[in-house]
Amino acid sequence: MTQDIHQHRLLILDFGSQYTQLIARRIREIGVYCEIWPWDVTEQEIAEFKPQGIVLSGGPESATNDEGPKAPEIVFDMQVPVLGICYGLHTMAAQLGGVVEPSDEKEFGYAEVELVAPSALFDGITDRQDSAENAWLDVWMSHGDKVVKLPQGFAPVAPTASAPVCAIADEERHFYGVQFHPEVTHTAKGEEILRRFVLDICACEARWTAANIIEDAIERVRRDVGNDHIFIEELRSHNLYDKVSQAFAVFLPVKSVGVVGDQRRYEWVVALRAVETVDFMTAIWARLPYEFLEKVSLRIINEISGISRVVYDISGKPPATIEWE
Repeated sequence: MTQDIHQHRLLILDFGSQYTQLIARRIREIGVYCEIWPWDVTEQEIAEFKPQGIVLSGGPESATNDEGPKAPEIVFDMQVPVLGICYGLHTMAAQLGGVVEPSDEKEFGYAEVELVAPSALFDGITDRQDSAENAWLDVWMSHGDKVVKLPQGFAPVAPTASAPVCAIADEERHFYGVQFHPEVTHTAKGEEILRRFVLDICACEARWTAANIIEDAIERVRRDVGNDHIFIEELRSHNLYDKVSQAFAVFLPVKSVGVVGDQRRYEWVVALRAVETVDFMTAIWARLPYEFLEKVSLRIINEISGISRVVYDISGKPPATIEWE
């Protein structure tokens, strides 16, 4: 493996939008690794993650509520690009000195956005031009608030018929906000907009590909394979080795959330498999003592870097095979 597929990465702060997972999916489809964290994550965790860009998701709350969720201040101090989507736009504008108010004309669904000022986020991206050569985008809206005063350094980029501020940009700091949802397919050029932010503005390389993920997982297995002997060592030391017909550990190339110290981490999963059989044509899972399994789990998690979850396979054959393939 010649490159770290996690080096170029984005952080998505989740404010409760139904589309947050879709934002992550779109970014990963572009080829860049990203993680979703709750909006109230600590500033230390964000600093240690070292994202090359941050996306503030939408959400059901209103930025007009002083008690509503807010982005950690470090988001705007890290000198990395920031993209606020819907509520993300509102809280960014409010936190940086702008004003957000409830809108008399709420927008849900299809809308037409006119690009009235140049911006790196939209340069060359358009659905059509009218007879006066004005550029337009077809987008998907879902909002009840509006920005009525921009923070210092921001310029309006695009309005709709009912939202004078539909997109804003601070080109110097690379802060951008959109009232619409670029992550949904109903925003026709949404993928291009996200691609522009991720690859061009954040300068991420598209390393998060299926081939690279598989290669990375294989390398991790090779690196840690000596430690996968923990299971067999403990079987021997507990006089259980001769009571099972076959036993092994499986590294799963998937991550799940865990808590390491006081921090959330997305780390790898290991599955343990032990069976009892006579002819290997059929098999039952070995009823190993809980205390034994607990000890093996603790050793694997404590001795192998990057593992935060150990599971035990209790599938018989049939329907499952003994081996994992």
